[in-house]
Amino acid sequence: MKKYHLSLLLIGFAFASSALAQTLFVPARYSDEVAVIDTSTNQVVTQIPVGTFPIRIAMTPNRLKAFVSNGTSASISVLDTVARTNTATIPVNRVPGESAITPDGNRLFVLHQHGTGIPNQCPVEVIDTATNQIITTVIIPGHWAKEILFTPDGRFAYIANFSNDTVDVIDTTTYGVTSIPVGDGPRRLCMSATGDRVYVTNYNGGSVSVINTATQQLIATIPVGLSPEGIGITPNGQEVYAGNLRTDNVSVINTATLTVVATIPTGDRPQRVVFSNDGSEAFVTNAGTSNNVSVINTATHAVINTIPVGDNPFVMLVNPNGTKVYVTNSADTTISVIDIPSLTVSATIPDVGSAPFDLAFGPSGAPTPTASPTPSPTPTPTATPTATPGPIQLTGRAIRIQGMNISRLGWRGATSANVDVYRDGNVIATTPNDGAYDDSTGTSGQVSFMYQVCEAGTETCSNTVTLDFGP
Repeated sequence: MKKYHLSLLLIGFAFASSALAQTLFVPARYSDEVAVIDTSTNQVVTQIPVGTFPIRIAMTPNRLKAFVSNGTSASISVLDTVARTNTATIPVNRVPGESAITPDGNRLFVLHQHGTGIPNQCPVEVIDTATNQIITTVIIPGHWAKEILFTPDGRFAYIANFSNDTVDVIDTTTYGVTSIPVGDGPRRLCMSATGDRVYVTNYNGGSVSVINTATQQLIATIPVGLSPEGIGITPNGQEVYAGNLRTDNVSVINTATLTVVATIPTGDRPQRVVFSNDGSEAFVTNAGTSNNVSVINTATHAVINTIPVGDNPFVMLVNPNGTKVYVTNSADTTISVIDIPSLTVSATIPDVGSAPFDLAFGPSGAPTPTASPTPSPTPTPTATPTATPGPIQLTGRAIRIQGMNISRLGWRGATSANVDVYRDGNVIATTPNDGAYDDSTGTSGQVSFMYQVCEAGTETCSNTVTLDFGP
């Protein structure tokens, strides 16, 4: 029987702000290693050797494994993110680049920036994430694929095929390929939260193409600035931002009218764009001589701050609780940490490795209980021991029942009679160890929660799972 728990009925011990601080994994292209950063201390805790020129990293949904594309050694390194070790090397075709894992976590799709050697053939390996074995290799046209996104149900993969001027769609059930003509030089993609539309920047064509995923047809091509690359959609789905490298500005597209409603000047060579969790701010890396990040108020379409960072800022990642933006400075050895409330750099993490490029959050660190409990109508519980990741494997799904956000958790590997369920660092329930728990969060609308399961009263805990409820 599923169990529902109203979060207002029980509040456990409050944890320190670093309670569920996550590790951050950063491939460094010229050091041939992946740095592991403790985000509670902003310190590099270890470096994991991988192949040569590691350029991209993909993390499984449970954050227990990471896959690193080694651009010049034609391989994928497999990382155990708990042990922080390189556990396997998977040979693949030449110049592996971007990759993505299906929403169920079972398969890794690997793109390449080089063909097979046969004209007009570009490989996409499909790898079983449990066995690290190649299931199949899908051939798409051209010789240079740039980005891949899955529809929310995982049924289709959309690929920006830079060399073929198409977006290629792989049916993940049959591995059949459909090619959709778009503009010249499709470079990067974003997708609506519901998965009904895909937007692609056409780098050589100065435009953004819009695809209806139900029909897999092009429905619009929208002129923007010169050399658009980075693209992102606001959390409410109402606008798309495209960074134009050669005109040093961002085009804002209204997703209802499919027209440009604002052009916002930025720094030199705006490269990538991400949004604060509430969608009120857009962050744009200016990767040229500016070496800064522009912050745009999405309501007014005005730049409200310009934040100096390191050399050639590139990829950005917002942490799950929406308080920080992590920026790779791809021409030095640092990561800049932007504090979102103050819009300032709160830390610069040194010694990450030469040319840090990509970012992915791994499992959380060990939670540390504070000395005093929060007020609760129930008897005060005893302090929970420091939790460290153990053999318990936790998974979760974000669902809605009659408009309310329900977190559906499942786990295996626990041996105790009962388990403690943590949400955002607080014990919300002690429940029988039957491998399933539904948390009625008492919320609706867009929100995120972090979960962990521990054997009751012990330090044996699962990985951390973040569940994101869309708008």
